[in-house]
Amino acid sequence: MHTKTKQKQGTIGIPRGLLYYKYFPLWKAFFEKLNYRVVESEKTNTGTLKEGSRYAIDEICIPLKVYYGHVVNLTGKEIDYLFVPRYISITSGTYMCPKFLGLPDLIRGLCQIFSVN
Repeated sequence: MHTKTKQKQGTIGIPRGLLYYKYFPLWKAFFEKLNYRVVESEKTNTGTLKEGSRYAIDEICIPLKVYYGHVVNLTGKEIDYLFVPRYISITSGTYMCPKFLGLPDLIRGLCQIFSVN
């Protein structure tokens, strides 16, 4: 039996922050099924916060600054795409913080600095 080996579509970087710990298994399975290689940022450490604080706007909370740090960490890896989902609500009748809602747009500006899609 001859089977073709599918070539990878590219590499997707996923930051280890915010809802990563709840949804990563789902995201990883989804992208691997689409034949992408999935790369995670390094585990959170003091450098993660330091780098995130360097690039984030001052008014952002610590968890979002850490997220920025994870994005910066991924820019040092060979990735083709960065996965930053837009969450509006995870519980019926509630909404996320406005800065959390705008995170994909904020990160897009950061990615332009590092030339990441």
